[in-house]
Amino acid sequence: MGLFSSVGQCVLILLNIVFTIVALALLVLGAILKFQPGLLLTYALPAVSGITAFNIPSTVSSVPVVSNIGLALLVLGVVLFVISFFGCYGGCCSNRLFLIIFCILMGILCIAVATVVGLLFVRDSPLNTKGKETFKTQIRNEYKGPLSDDTFSVMLDLASYSLQCCASTGPTDFDTSASWTTYNHNGITETIEASPACCKKDVLAGDTTLECAKKQGGVFDPTKTNTQGCYDRIHDLVEENKVYVILGAGLLLLLMVLEIVFAIILIRKETKDSIV
Repeated sequence: MGLFSSVGQCVLILLNIVFTIVALALLVLGAILKFQPGLLLTYALPAVSGITAFNIPSTVSSVPVVSNIGLALLVLGVVLFVISFFGCYGGCCSNRLFLIIFCILMGILCIAVATVVGLLFVRDSPLNTKGKETFKTQIRNEYKGPLSDDTFSVMLDLASYSLQCCASTGPTDFDTSASWTTYNHNGITETIEASPACCKKDVLAGDTTLECAKKQGGVFDPTKTNTQGCYDRIHDLVEENKVYVILGAGLLLLLMVLEIVFAIILIRKETKDSIV
């Protein structure tokens, strides 16, 4: 037991050092996305700067969606750092109280990770359904049009064009009564019903009247317009690489469970030592 507990103590400390580094990386990335999104987005925006059917600003100071992701990463980084601190300190100093707290927190984190991964893989899960509807409502209320400098609108167009999808659930997500639907393109005023970023790339390049951003006979033509929502498109990409996602999530959960096991071994050892 002495040798096994010593090995477990070393592994516990090393794993928590790795988790601490990951936590710090999440904190840095989260801070950049929350407070300085332009540092990363300046590399992404030029990729579609040549597309004249929607606006690409030269600078980005704040992006609501990216800001929320940054905040989530900051919170996750803080949580992971705190848990790793209890694990490192408890392992190094053989502190029974810190190890117990570490086991409890790590157990909660394991359940949370397994639950979130499971819900994300189920297309019609409450998490995905709620996410789609919330995003759809945000698009209807906050999208300002393809020529707007509004950062939410720019990022939605960028995502739609890059992933070849449209809005949250499809081109019908847009508010057709909004002022941006009356839109000047190539010197001609057009009335559109979706963002031109939802058009298929090859169609958009030669569509001078933006028919791809309008309904044909009351519906959008799937040969001209991407009718799949970006939420489902991202879900498809995850499913296409689900083997790697499952392996990654499984490996992460395995390491977390191993940490809990080694922490329990150290707790039992410290308990026996204190009795002796």
